[in-house]
Amino acid sequence: MGFEVGCSGGFGILIYQEDNAAICKLYAKFKLAFEEAKEKDYGKINGYELIELFKRQWIKRFIAAFAKTGVVIPEGAQLIYTEDDDSRPGRTATPSYEWIIGFGLFMSPFDYPQADESFKKKADWHTWVWGG
Repeated sequence: MGFEVGCSGGFGILIYQEDNAAICKLYAKFKLAFEEAKEKDYGKINGYELIELFKRQWIKRFIAAFAKTGVVIPEGAQLIYTEDDDSRPGRTATPSYEWIIGFGLFMSPFDYPQADESFKKKADWHTWVWGG
């Protein structure tokens, strides 16, 4: 039996750290819907598919919410899940069970689209170790 490990992460905004009330409200609604879907659909849809589904369903809402605060999210940005504790044998500064809006590690930073200064001021690298 083998054990695989790797690193994951993204460059973007760690959404739970936002202090705008509208973004916080949207994020709370998003996380609640995600947790409820995990409970309801457990065993019917695998975790990866559920994450992908939520990313597609919610990204435009987050882009619009950030735009209302003056933060321009670059085209092509995605929602990135920071994984759960069980998938993360190594602890890092980036917390589990959270979401980033930005770009993943599997895309070269040289390929990122031009980003508005409003995004660059809030964005940072967020990384973690996974295993399974």
